Formats: sequence, structure tokens, C-alpha cells
Amino acid sequence: GQQQLVALARSLVLEPEILLLDEPLANLDVKLKTRIRIILKKIANEKNITLFYITHDHNEAMDLSDKILLLNDGCIDFFGTPEEMRKSENLFVKEFIEL
Repeated sequence: GQQQLVALARSLVLEPEILLLDEPLANLDVKLKTRIRIILKKIANEKNITLFYITHDHNEAMDLSDKILLLNDGCIDFFGTPEEMRKSENLFVKEFIEL
């Protein structure tokens, strides 16, 4: 977990326009994960950084995203806002949200 946080901090210091994050909070406990999500979203908004955030955690996706792209077997099952996702009639999308 510590290594992931250090890597995340190093990448944010550079103030990139776009940042690709692949499961950056995977090895953190729930409490720390929640705190880091809030901080990450605040920094991204303040510095105008576009995040491509890859996660299997629907809470992370819903909390951090302006837009969500949901893949199922390599195909796009959904692309839209978290609010649109909540209203989706797609069975795979509904199952993802309920996890």
C-alpha cells in the first residue's frame, strides 16, 4: 500500500494533463482508501488533471467519475455519467452497481 501511495504522489507532483491509474488503491484498507479517493478527486479537480482510473470497485468508480466506461468481455457495455449508470436497464451494469 505504501508503495502505491508513493507512486501516486510522484505522478501527481508532475501535474500531468492526463494520468492513467490502474487499481491505485487496491492494497489499502477501506478507511484509507476513502480518504485517498477524496484527496485524489480534489487534486484532480484543482489541477485540471484528467484521470483514467481503472478499477473493479464500483464505489471508487461512482465516487471519482464524471464519466464511466464499463467493459464486459472486452466490449463496452456502458459509457456515461454515474447518474446515467444508476438508471441503466442493462443487466451487466445493474449487477456491477449491486456488487
